Amino acid sequence: MNKKQAFLFLLTTLLFAPLALTGQASDAWFAFTEGEEDSALVGYKDAAGQVRIAPRFSPYMTSARKFDDIIAVAEEKENGEWNSYYLTKSGRRVGHGDMYVFDSGFDCESEGFIRFTQDGKTGMFDAAGNIAIPAEYNALSRAMNGMVHGLRNARKKYHGEHYAWEGGEGVLLTTNNKILIENFDFFDSDLDLYSLEISNQPGASPLRKNFLGVDGKNYAFVSFEREFLAWLDAALPEDFGKSDLLRVTHEKIAELTGEEAMQGFSKAQFVDAQHARIRARLALRKEEGNFISKECSIPELLEEAYFDNCRESKVWRYPVMCVVIAHHTADDDDYQDFFIFMRTGQGYELIDMRIVDQRTED
Repeated sequence: MNKKQAFLFLLTTLLFAPLALTGQASDAWFAFTEGEEDSALVGYKDAAGQVRIAPRFSPYMTSARKFDDIIAVAEEKENGEWNSYYLTKSGRRVGHGDMYVFDSGFDCESEGFIRFTQDGKTGMFDAAGNIAIPAEYNALSRAMNGMVHGLRNARKKYHGEHYAWEGGEGVLLTTNNKILIENFDFFDSDLDLYSLEISNQPGASPLRKNFLGVDGKNYAFVSFEREFLAWLDAALPEDFGKSDLLRVTHEKIAELTGEEAMQGFSKAQFVDAQHARIRARLALRKEEGNFISKECSIPELLEEAYFDNCRESKVWRYPVMCVVIAHHTADDDDYQDFFIFMRTGQGYELIDMRIVDQRTED
């Protein structure tokens, strides 16, 4: 490593490492409910079972099942109105009414940061409840490796009751509000922000996308899709054998598929029984009409490590890729097979699948 490379490595370490470590010093608290089903309230206990916060939060808006640093909550006041705010581990309350709502629920902390809204703009609190990013953006992503996708100067285009952002400028910034890259696609979810490499010149890796930073340096990130396609061709070539499939299949595959016929099977038994069907369908993946999708759900029975504190799949860290095989019939009664792969701690693994052997009438 020469002096320039050493400096860039040190810069990257100082810039991102402290941010990624936020929240690791304290033990997590876990949500529990108390009361009748229709009126149950949410509280939090520590790992030893000691009640840290007595149940008082609405379970319909308080999304956090796990409390690391800061959460968004709502509780009913004596007059029947609802009080919503952000709560830190120390008991500090901030952002009263400034709730960031996603998919009908409040935001979930990521790396000790959580989004809030003010006057229609979005910002971020840190773990202590301080404003880390002012509410100056139309939209922000969650924190990922100390970085955030930001969108500014965009406009809303409504489609009935829903809207989408149009135009504007995308940027990549740090969680301390430092712009790293301008002219950055806010909606590009294909980048692994944990794979960042900073250099003086664009790299030659076909798996990475390169961006010019505001500091004149090159910022390179692995493309999830490029990485997966390269892996798929190498790990499961057209004539892959049982040993190949066994190597890339999740240990709990029989249970995760939810198919009654597979329940009680070991991974080896599953592969032995399903190898021929899987190979025949995956061999079609490059034919016209078949495609790779990142819009796949994962089995609820998957290990906790692959979900965030609000039980959402951590696709920004453990990407999910779905190989979709389309079948067309003469009477236009088309159907599809699905093979869902996730990049787990062991690399990409087959975690779920749906194969239709023969189209049947409902």
